Amino acid sequence: MKYVLKALYTLVYTLAFPIILLRFLWRNITDKTGRRKAGPRRRFLERLGFSPRPSNPGGIVFHMVSVGEALGAINLVKDFQRKNPEVPITITCTTQQGSKIIQERLGDSVNHCYLPYDLPIFLLWFIRRIQPTTLVILETELWPNLMGVCFANQVRTILINARLSEKSYNGYTKLRPLVETMLQQLTHLCSQSPADAERFKKLGLPETKLSITGNLKFDIEVDETITRTGDQLKQERFANRSLWIAASTHPGEDEIVLQSHKILRETHADLLLIIAPRHIDRAENIRKLSESLALPCSVHSKTSAIKNECAVYLVDTMGELMKFYASADICLVGGSLVQHGGHNPIEPGVLHKPIIAGPYNHNFQTIYDQLTQCDGVIFTKDSQALTETVHGLLEDPQRCRELADNAFQYVNAHRGATLRSVERIEQVYRA
Repeated sequence: MKYVLKALYTLVYTLAFPIILLRFLWRNITDKTGRRKAGPRRRFLERLGFSPRPSNPGGIVFHMVSVGEALGAINLVKDFQRKNPEVPITITCTTQQGSKIIQERLGDSVNHCYLPYDLPIFLLWFIRRIQPTTLVILETELWPNLMGVCFANQVRTILINARLSEKSYNGYTKLRPLVETMLQQLTHLCSQSPADAERFKKLGLPETKLSITGNLKFDIEVDETITRTGDQLKQERFANRSLWIAASTHPGEDEIVLQSHKILRETHADLLLIIAPRHIDRAENIRKLSESLALPCSVHSKTSAIKNECAVYLVDTMGELMKFYASADICLVGGSLVQHGGHNPIEPGVLHKPIIAGPYNHNFQTIYDQLTQCDGVIFTKDSQALTETVHGLLEDPQRCRELADNAFQYVNAHRGATLRSVERIEQVYRA
């Protein structure tokens, strides 16, 4: 059955590839007017396996899908580099935003390219050009042909910071023969939590290949420049106004947040809402929505100073969320008011901020459960409840401090995953 499923997967992927190709061309090689872009066109061959060669063969590949994984793994890569300066490192991702973060944070210290599409011929070309001995995959980015090609070519694979929600587990059980094969082809898996580890074992991962190393996101380092920049934003650009932020929002959440903000301004006239959408290509739609609700909106990339009447500040850039978290008094973590599954609450926690979230958090269920136990988060379900929650916190600074203290202490208590993960990677690489 597993061979049938993999063959069917490859067949479907092959048949769909022309559509995937056309979508890539439209999104990355032409702009909204249909005119050709110059930059992304040159890198398209990387998705077909024609990757830039590293300085020396026999190194290690770290794969991180997009921005979230890249930000969470930068310190891991740097720690590995410090301990193993002789090892050639290639970093792969699949999005332009992730690529930008990698280039900005790691520069020429690593070889960087896109990971090819999951078809055997592209992956084989990639392996032959890079010649890695080890592939490190961030979180649960398992692709049948990637795993198969690495296994066939004796490339050791380790999955780190791995998580598997109950929802994802239920989905994987429907393809158990295929998933079990991929897990058995792994050299090792580093799980975020005992609950995640149990689900991987139920899907067929041998216990001898399993370690529980914790969540890399807890090891986030807050540079003094982040808090300093956040303070400057608060004092200078935002004129010390009361601020709350809705971070990493998805379609359907902006309406809820803006409706709530409109009501809140009836009792808190100077209150400013910062909206940082998960995908910045939605910024213009959010601006129009804000203006339609009579909430004057300033756009970050076009604004050096805001006017007194500004009600909403819209962040339309990538990689700056932390400094806006640092400037805010209250933080709503998005992806949780709609059925997306929630986003990472650790960032506002490490910045000592009170955290609010909606009811849909299965992507980070363990963290939210633990935050609930230590009274480090408040949950809300709709616009009315959100309004009442934010209003209550604005009126009760002591409650804000309690929430922030509890979240901060929780994050500090769970550090150490980076060190444990680096040790496991070194063991696999040198095996």
